Amino acid sequence: MICVICHKKIEPDRNEDGEIYWTEGNDARPVGDGRCCNKCNINIVLPMRYDEIILKQMEEKNEQI
Repeated sequence: MICVICHKKIEPDRNEDGEIYWTEGNDARPVGDGRCCNKCNINIVLPMRYDEIILKQMEEKNEQI
């Protein structure tokens, strides 16, 4: 499976014994449609999601004023 953000192969997640427990990567939304690797998820997708949450909270707060 290829990451829709960096276009590199999505490596499987492994437990402490090296056994694969997940091969499907992460949801890349809102950055892209499809799956992304752990690196892109941590560095790009999650920060964007956090930003969206903060912006929504700020908008809601402004509506209350």
